[in-house]
Amino acid sequence: MANAQLMFTELEKRIAAWIPPPTPVMFFPGAYGYPASLFSPSPFTSIPNFPTAIHANSSHPAPVMSHQICPSRGTTGSIDYYARVASKSTPLPKAPFNLTIPKISRQIPTHEAWKQVIKDWDEPDESRGLTVALKDWEEEWYKNPSVAALYHARQKIALEFIGPFDRNIEEFCKAYPGYERGISALHDAIHAKQKAASFVKSRYSKYQREV
Repeated sequence: MANAQLMFTELEKRIAAWIPPPTPVMFFPGAYGYPASLFSPSPFTSIPNFPTAIHANSSHPAPVMSHQICPSRGTTGSIDYYARVASKSTPLPKAPFNLTIPKISRQIPTHEAWKQVIKDWDEPDESRGLTVALKDWEEEWYKNPSVAALYHARQKIALEFIGPFDRNIEEFCKAYPGYERGISALHDAIHAKQKAASFVKSRYSKYQREV
């Protein structure tokens, strides 16, 4: 019995001498095909400290790894993207909720319609949706594509009446008899006169629409 025990003991020693002991395996930047970027810091997920030695017989120095961060795929890119978007935020224009220019009522006689244009330029009319007089509109309001053409058409009539004619109705009507046919005809007459005087620049052509 004692001899058998000695044999088993000797066998265990030989097996232990023949099979090398297991060594700790460690992932480090660039090891086993894993990209080094996988181990870049991120403010979300932490990983524990790794052993200071990769292999007992390795000649390579073990990387010193502290409690650092390991991001999931796409995390860092998403953070950068939203940071860029936030930095480029555009302030909202302080326009009324319904940015509209009211139509001229058909109940107004055709030859009197232009006077409503002047009134809308000077005064608000909340009953028709005009919460701010057209003369007081801010630039980002009247540059809105939904109202730009109509605004500049109304502006052309109003400024011609207020400026060169100093609100003189008689002189204004004498200079533009087309007012009797409505505001579209009046607008076209003013535009033609200003164009002949080289006052109108080509960039205004996109605003020549029904007023």
